[in-house]
Formats: sequence, structure tokens, C-alpha cells
Amino acid sequence: MPWPMLLWDQCILGVALPVHFKEFSKVWSLIRGVVLWTIWLQRNQAVFHNSRWPPDVLERTVWDAIIDLAPMANERVEWAQHNLPQNAPSVQRDFESVWHHRGVFFTATDSGIHWNYQRPLTGQFIAR
Repeated sequence: MPWPMLLWDQCILGVALPVHFKEFSKVWSLIRGVVLWTIWLQRNQAVFHNSRWPPDVLERTVWDAIIDLAPMANERVEWAQHNLPQNAPSVQRDFESVWHHRGVFFTATDSGIHWNYQRPLTGQFIAR
């Protein structure tokens, strides 16, 4: 059975998600912010330059913005490991709760993190 659709205020204003979405709340907040920012950029392009981005450009812009934020979050983990080792486990858990969602954003390897610069196919975030 498909999940119920979210309400507009949950999508745009950040109203709390239903309980069964709790594990996605941090990544949802990140994605929501990036999507709203991208919509704002597209709106400015339409208003000031009288042009619209094709859907693939919109999708690529959203994915690139998310992936641009990821290494900065990982640098916070590395900084905590070197400078505040007592807080490192908590910072690592926070990082993983946002970024390690079903291997969508990165894959952990023996040599470190491999960021997934190719955006996933539609439907990747749907739990099955």
C-alpha cells in the first residue's frame, strides 16, 4: 500500500511529519530546504530572464545542491573526531541519520566515503 501524501504545510512549512516518517525527518528537512531554494532560483530565472529550466535541469540542480552539502557535513564528523573525540560518536550518528539513507547519498568503503554524484532514479526514497 502506498504511503499517504503529506499535507502542504508538512512539505513547505516544516510541520511535523507523521510518526511513520520519523526516521526520514532529518533528511526530509534537508531536501525540503534544497527544493524550496531551487524553486526560488527557478522563479527568479522565469521573472528576470523570461526562461524556464527543463525538468532535468531542476532535478540536477536539486541533487547537486544536496551533494554539495554532504562533504561539509562529513568534515564536521572528521573535525569532531580530531578535536572533540568525546562528541564524535554523537556527531557520527547525526551525520548517518541524514546522509546514510539506504545508500542514496554515499557508499562507505574501506578507503572512505564514495559520494554518489549520479542522482538516483525516481522512487529511490520510497520504502519497499
